Amino acid sequence: MTGEIDEEILPLVDLIRAHPLMTTFASCCGHNRKPASIDLVVKGLVGLRQFVNKLNSVDLLISDPTVFFDAGLIWHKEVSTACNFERMPEWIMLSLSIEYSDIESLKKITEAWKSS
Repeated sequence: MTGEIDEEILPLVDLIRAHPLMTTFASCCGHNRKPASIDLVVKGLVGLRQFVNKLNSVDLLISDPTVFFDAGLIWHKEVSTACNFERMPEWIMLSLSIEYSDIESLKKITEAWKSS
């Protein structure tokens, strides 16, 4: 990613990027008007499985009914944050949306990601 990352979501983005089978391309904290979002790629089915397992673990750890995760595939080459299929043929592009009630919830998500 070439631009600045919102400081509220930067710790979570850093944790995702620290994983050897995951990296991010774009993110936004939502600025209290909409859900946070992270566009990322995972390497192959192993990376996808690890990402899903991580989200499930985080959801169980935080046990917060105001937090909702929604992950979807970014499959079209014309999406601005899409991965280069030729350069990264084994990678799967995803968009993660995180609905949360306040900045403390986002901090809990980050801590749960770190400890899971």
